[in-house]
Amino acid sequence: MFDTTVLVPAFRNAKRADDHICGQLLEAMVAAKRPILIAAPSAAEFWRREPNLTIPRTSLIRVVAFDQLAAEILGRKFPPDTLKSFRDQRNKPPLQYIKYDAMIVACAVRHRVDEFVSTDDNQSKLARSVGLIVKAPKDYLSRQHDLF
Repeated sequence: MFDTTVLVPAFRNAKRADDHICGQLLEAMVAAKRPILIAAPSAAEFWRREPNLTIPRTSLIRVVAFDQLAAEILGRKFPPDTLKSFRDQRNKPPLQYIKYDAMIVACAVRHRVDEFVSTDDNQSKLARSVGLIVKAPKDYLSRQHDLF
């Protein structure tokens, strides 16, 4: 599953090196015919930030719903006391951002993703707290070594 921090730079023109890596990862996944899940709350954040961009409608890229099961996971895995320990980079209280972040992670748990891909440290901590494997786009880079 791609988090919003990977989704947005993957679909817009790369402005920074890290953005370019997100686009490369997207292209490599599609070329390898690997499915990419996007949580509906990530799609909402995507269009709030980039209203003129689109998410391609293909069998490989699928927006998954925040449904009743995801809501149950959110309620059980992220009660208010648990979320108090999470703050974003600007040190905002959790309820100002946790609505999307926890919903996205709940979608990942609900849809049993193999790996959660994010560049957001707090989002990554949240995902790890419920046992998800978290990777950054740069973790998928591989170096080609000389044979001689």
